[in-house]
Amino acid sequence: MWIIPQSSFSSSRIPGRIVEANDAAVKYYGWSHEQIRQMKIQDINTLPPEDVRKEIEMARTKERTHFEFRHRRADGSIRDVEVFSGTIDTKREKTPPFHCS
Repeated sequence: MWIIPQSSFSSSRIPGRIVEANDAAVKYYGWSHEQIRQMKIQDINTLPPEDVRKEIEMARTKERTHFEFRHRRADGSIRDVEVFSGTIDTKREKTPPFHCS
């Protein structure tokens, strides 16, 4: 499954805003596709928001590509997830997606 959070490429964007998620992520987390797209990764990750921003920055700069987090699901349960980040090219920008397993 995968989730693509907005990276911090410019100050006009909201770092960590989820811009896309696949059907497997929607099913796993329990929110609708539209609900997930209205969230920030900080809404799912149980780390304090400042720590999440630091982790996003490490993924963006490719300091790290593998992470282990605890993520919150719609039913309130917490699950351990492995996250692998990489870059995808779109016509607008390069965005580091998070692949969770």
